[in-house]
Amino acid sequence: MHEIAKKKRNRSRPAESFEARLQKFAQDARTAARRLPPGGERDALLKKAEQTENAMDINGSLALRTSR
Repeated sequence: MHEIAKKKRNRSRPAESFEARLQKFAQDARTAARRLPPGGERDALLKKAEQTENAMDINGSLALRTSR
């Protein structure tokens, strides 16, 4: 029988922390939204930025709870 070669999983860690990546995403989304005229695409980017900031708040709250 033929052996199937397994791919190794990429186990490298991101260079930045989760919070830093969320913050950068939110900033980038808001910057991109400022460049667009009012409309659906702009609203969607602003909504993603707000959701990301909410995720940052939740992550911060959970970090405080686990450190107690």
